[in-house]
Amino acid sequence: MSRSRPSTATLVWLVPPLLASLIVFAAYLLTHPYPAEGGGLYLAMADAIRAHGYRLPARVPHYTPNGIPFGYPPLAFYLVAFIRDGFGVGPLTLTRFLPGLVTVLTVVPVYFLGREVFVGTADRNRRAGLAALVVAVSPAVFKWHLSAGGIVRAPAFLFTVTGLYVGIRLFREKRLVWAVAGAVLFGLTCLTHPSYPVFFATSYLAFFLVFDRSLAGLARGRSSRPVACSSPCRGGGGSSRSTASASSPEPLARASASGRGCSGSRRSFSTAAVHDSCPSGTSSRSSASSRSHYESATSSRSGSPRRW
Repeated sequence: MSRSRPSTATLVWLVPPLLASLIVFAAYLLTHPYPAEGGGLYLAMADAIRAHGYRLPARVPHYTPNGIPFGYPPLAFYLVAFIRDGFGVGPLTLTRFLPGLVTVLTVVPVYFLGREVFVGTADRNRRAGLAALVVAVSPAVFKWHLSAGGIVRAPAFLFTVTGLYVGIRLFREKRLVWAVAGAVLFGLTCLTHPSYPVFFATSYLAFFLVFDRSLAGLARGRSSRPVACSSPCRGGGGSSRSTASASSPEPLARASASGRGCSGSRRSFSTAAVHDSCPSGTSSRSSASSRSHYESATSSRSGSPRRW
């Protein structure tokens, strides 16, 4: 599937959620001269890495007489240690600014994830922008990601949301590049936070159930085979062989717009989509196979075939 770069009309709806997230971040900085919530343990873990010459320490000192075990994914702590040593950033400044900058950046993949969720709708950019706006101003989002603990949670949130966008592209396009990107992002998430990978993995399971419920789809994300119809569509004026792919949105879009099939009678969404490419002259076996392929494809939009 070939896709061009995002147009200006696409990017216009990204501006409001970005501005909203910047306003929320600025309000947080103005009202919090010190980082909110708890983040001292995370800084202590980063300092322990620095004290051990960037080797992974066995324990974190000061929290008990003997310290506590270093039992946490370490990627964010290595990042914090590198920023502090490389740029001389103080702990308070880092825990005030780093989480917010990463949270603002997360709005971008949230928007493009929304565009994939609302694919096939005429106003997908507007819907994606509104969804990203809701995320940008959600109290739960900035409580856990703008605060001091966001030096760990905000990068995990960024990796996870980007991974969900990649996952939808993977199950729709079945391209190796998306599989590699998804694996890398899942690995980064596992190395950053202990619980975000659970949401990441269960989301991919949901994509599998929606887009390709087969062993091949579970293992490789392989698409369903195309369904061929040797008879012309009624009113199509041609007799050449037509092929309807289960992953192709065009018949679905035409059936959705008119609510009618080739013969003009009102039928189910999936049946109209099938008969838009496969007329009544096709054998009953081909029609049933076509209908099952398109019901599987349309389930990602409506959960079940809609009746018109």
